[in-house]
Amino acid sequence: MTVSILLFDSRTLGAIDNALSVDSKLEKSRSRQLCCAVCRFPITQYAHAIKIEQKHIHLKCNPGGSLFLIGCYRNASGCGHFGEFTYEYTWFNGYKWCNALCSSCNTQLGWCFAGEQTFYGLILEQLVDCKIDN
Repeated sequence: MTVSILLFDSRTLGAIDNALSVDSKLEKSRSRQLCCAVCRFPITQYAHAIKIEQKHIHLKCNPGGSLFLIGCYRNASGCGHFGEFTYEYTWFNGYKWCNALCSSCNTQLGWCFAGEQTFYGLILEQLVDCKIDN
């Protein structure tokens, strides 16, 4: 039997806490949006949150061993795409992906996935809650 132990630094634990509070606020916060943590550019709305494989929030590890806590959103109009779509190392079966960058400052915010549907897997620690300007 193999036992795996995951160690999280305080930044990752903070992102997990934030993600859990974001997930619990979804129903109450449909009129709020998420912005880039670097430049505060509007990225997506809480109302665009979706579940992929029965979960909104996923903890994923890339081939280099970096962990990412991502939330899934059907739309992220504040993101641009970078690179070619690929199936290599995909986290979701049947989906190809490319990088998703902030359209304002080019910070990597996550990935755009295309398959049965298109959605964004956004790194939750790269996003901050912000008001929608009316």
